[in-house]
Amino acid sequence: MKECCITLTVSLLRLYYYATMLLEATTQDSQSEKEVRKQNADSNLLISLSKEVKASRFTVEYWREKLFRPTYRRGRKVHEVQEWYAQIQHGGRRGKLGLGTNNKEEACRHAAQFYKKLVAKGWDDALDDSFPDRKAKPKNPLTVGDLIETVRPLLGVRLRTFEVYAYALRKIAREATGRPDKSKHRFDPKARSWRRDSGAILLAKLTPNSVADWKTKVVSESGANPLEQARARRNVNSFIRNARALFSRKALKRLKEKGVNLPSPLPFEGVELEEKGNTKYRSTFDPKILLQEAKKELQEKDIDAWAVILLGLGAGLRRKEIDGLCRQQLDFQKSEIHVFNHEGFQAKTEDSEGKIYVDPGLMEELLHLKDKDVTVYVVESATPGRSVGASQYYRAEQTFERVTTWLRAHGVTGDKPLHSLRKEFGSIICESADIHTASRQLRHANLATTAAFYTDHRRRVTVPVGALLIEEAKPDKEKHASKVTAATMEQPEPQP
Repeated sequence: MKECCITLTVSLLRLYYYATMLLEATTQDSQSEKEVRKQNADSNLLISLSKEVKASRFTVEYWREKLFRPTYRRGRKVHEVQEWYAQIQHGGRRGKLGLGTNNKEEACRHAAQFYKKLVAKGWDDALDDSFPDRKAKPKNPLTVGDLIETVRPLLGVRLRTFEVYAYALRKIAREATGRPDKSKHRFDPKARSWRRDSGAILLAKLTPNSVADWKTKVVSESGANPLEQARARRNVNSFIRNARALFSRKALKRLKEKGVNLPSPLPFEGVELEEKGNTKYRSTFDPKILLQEAKKELQEKDIDAWAVILLGLGAGLRRKEIDGLCRQQLDFQKSEIHVFNHEGFQAKTEDSEGKIYVDPGLMEELLHLKDKDVTVYVVESATPGRSVGASQYYRAEQTFERVTTWLRAHGVTGDKPLHSLRKEFGSIICESADIHTASRQLRHANLATTAAFYTDHRRRVTVPVGALLIEEAKPDKEKHASKVTAATMEQPEPQP
């Protein structure tokens, strides 16, 4: 009986086993192959995700592996800073954030807290809340370079003019603080090393006393020659005026509005300019002879040089105005030359734009140049024009060099022979008409500029020495008779 029960139990277990296997096979066979693969893929994905789960950026654990310490090089050795940093990217912006501590656990807490604020408020508000001492403020121009970069967008002058202002400030700062220019780049304002060294000078070191001492030193080093001393005085005055433009009332007002704190006193506060002396222009050549020789020697051999001399002496154009003069600016019918801005030229000032009345003979000479047109410019050049920028650039630089050499060889002396032609033009107009007409033709911003270089010849008043001597030579009787005659002529006629 017992053996029969055991046999029955084993049979039932086998039956249950086979029934279970049959049920599993039936379920699997009822599923498509695609569904089976999907179940297997989902199970594998869950397994892989469970293995790759990492800490959230909102937790301290995440930042333990992300913090770092920046390095720097001193000499040949690489050193590591003590403060912990975090590189964070959010909302299309990436920033390297100093966490303000050298304790890593504390730095991790700071990073996690900052990231929570960053996601909730954005970069600016998160920085303000987490680092109130680092709140973005206008940068105080503690150095010369800081001031230049801060003032650059505030003045609203042309790029070339601003570079002249900046160069003057850098030069004065270097020499006034005991850093004389001895390198080969001392006359190259575009040299990066020169600009970097000059810009690193603390603005507070450039005091009115140091500027005054620099000014005195430059003049004293010019020597005993009166002409060299006068040139040195004009140079220091020019540098001071240009550098002082960065501290104009307009610039100071804008800097104050931006919260910029400047040193007190300002570098040029109370600094007086040197006595400029006599700046009146004195002609050293005969314009008639010069033009005749230029036409004879240059009209056929160097027509561009001939055009430069014509425009300088006959129209008083500046070098840059000659370089950028296009044929559309010439009015042959009215004998006028119009100076205005275009793609390849920007006038010195707004007052520099205008029209110039010239002699028909000048326009006739320029008319002959049209037969050899190559470009739109009056003075041709192998160098193409380019858009106006901050650096000084001349298309016809080689032509100007040839003209300068030719002028020096024909008696036009001075530092700038080509500019002397413009001064001769102004002198002739002033003597022929008056100083007001010369100022308009020269397109000066004010009459004082013209008066500083030219004398007004509108009235020629002299003491009548010759007449006085003749009167004294007359006998007493003739003198008495002339007085009686004059008295009789002055009496009114009797009324009828």
